[in-house]
Amino acid sequence: MAEPGEAIQTHGWLIACDDQARVVRRHSENLTDIFPHWSGPFLGARLRDLLGSEESHRLRNLLSRFSAPARPALVSGCRFPGVEGVFDAAVHFNGEDMVLELESSDAHSGLTALDRAAALIDRLEDLGAPDEIGQRAAMLAGAALDAEHTFFLLLEAESARVVGAYRRLGAPPPAPETLNAFWPGRRLFALGDVDAPEIPIRSEPDLLPLDAGMTALRAAGEPLRQWLRAAGFRSAAFLPVTSDGLRLALIVGLGRQPRFPGLGLRAALELFAEALALRLRLVLPAHHDVWAPDAQMEPLSILIVEDQHMVATQLAAALGEAGAKVVRICGTVRSALDALDDHFDAALLDFTLGSENVIPVAEELEARGKPFVFASGHGDDLDLPHAFAGKPIVGKPYKIDKIVAALRAAKEAKT
Repeated sequence: MAEPGEAIQTHGWLIACDDQARVVRRHSENLTDIFPHWSGPFLGARLRDLLGSEESHRLRNLLSRFSAPARPALVSGCRFPGVEGVFDAAVHFNGEDMVLELESSDAHSGLTALDRAAALIDRLEDLGAPDEIGQRAAMLAGAALDAEHTFFLLLEAESARVVGAYRRLGAPPPAPETLNAFWPGRRLFALGDVDAPEIPIRSEPDLLPLDAGMTALRAAGEPLRQWLRAAGFRSAAFLPVTSDGLRLALIVGLGRQPRFPGLGLRAALELFAEALALRLRLVLPAHHDVWAPDAQMEPLSILIVEDQHMVATQLAAALGEAGAKVVRICGTVRSALDALDDHFDAALLDFTLGSENVIPVAEELEARGKPFVFASGHGDDLDLPHAFAGKPIVGKPYKIDKIVAALRAAKEAKT
């Protein structure tokens, strides 16, 4: 289900911009449902003009703080100028695109995603055996999804075994013969209505197809549709349970009626799956199917100089997921200078640190022959001193693959 796709389901809207979240490069054809009074083409439009300054600024700030490749930034209660309704949004980077998915606001229960997740996680505390955990997880996820059938597939070496099931109507369907066509990747995937039409995505000329593997609204592949129709179901949700690249389990919830879980509920279930994975790792042997990224190069050790603690923390987590190692985070020029005796391969320097700039740190790094990369919300427009003209600059919102590539290139240029 994670293959590239150029269509979404009917439950929302998609906008893709350049990686600085400025100009629209792709959009779903139904975007006129939200913006019926937009007079010009959507392609090439400025995101700020479309969403309004307040919401576009909020999204850019989110991306600066929360840009891990496998975890989109989520925001609720978005309102746009001249547009009726309230929207929830999920934002993530996808290659050269910043992808924004919009859905009608989720008022499922008034609870936040953390509240919902905590209520689910608490129900796992008294369980110790894999089969018990699977049965309880199937029941909890099925109830949360309001699914007629839910089953928990535990992955054991070469096979998948149903260890828990929750059903409200009739006999459960047979599990899929192969997981490869159904594995959703690292995020929950929901198909709201197997019979609903797909909404095409329009793109600027010469762009590569959008890799929709991270897109929650993406259209489903035909193997999944055929399996659901054969089993007599209209909707489905697939929740992966993974840990450190290992496929541990898959929770499948099925419905007889069209149903698409809102963004808040999906976020809660993904948090629940993370806790579930940790619980399973305590009781499962270590011989499960491996689902790991391609082999990484030698880890890159990084010094981060960034004065905004939340941004730095999220950046460090995202770099860790990308295979890098953050040795220290510094928020001032003084603390950064004190850290230069630490061992690190390269430094990432936010140009503005409160009321000062990072140039004294850059000068000392240059004197020691240590590689570094500047970071700034001004991107390539940053006015660097003449001594540092030509030094690499990464812009905000941060894009992790570009940061890692820039730091690695800076390191290699010094060797």
